[in-house]
Amino acid sequence: MTKCVKEEDAIIATAGAKLSRNGNLRESASKMCGQFAKEFIEATKSRTEEIETINQILAIIEKRFGKIPQDIKAYLESVENGWKAYQNSTGFKAFIAYEQKSMAIAAAGKKFSH
Repeated sequence: MTKCVKEEDAIIATAGAKLSRNGNLRESASKMCGQFAKEFIEATKSRTEEIETINQILAIIEKRFGKIPQDIKAYLESVENGWKAYQNSTGFKAFIAYEQKSMAIAAAGKKFSH
């Protein structure tokens, strides 16, 4: 009986350690996913600002020197159009909505925990 109790105690201790470790991993993963989502959205906004800046630079160059090669204009236009299409895509909008919902849930949880 003593041996059985010791084995059960060892199993319980191992299970408790695994449970604790899994909780820590889940919390770390949750923080990492939240940080990734935040950085992803910020990077998307930054990319939009970069495209706007390049367009402003091109306008200055065109004003100063006249024409800009058509292939450069066409390339930058295709990048801009592709980026706008991405930002208007269902997938990106769903990601934004998911992130906003996650932030609202986290904020509500913080209210209750304090």
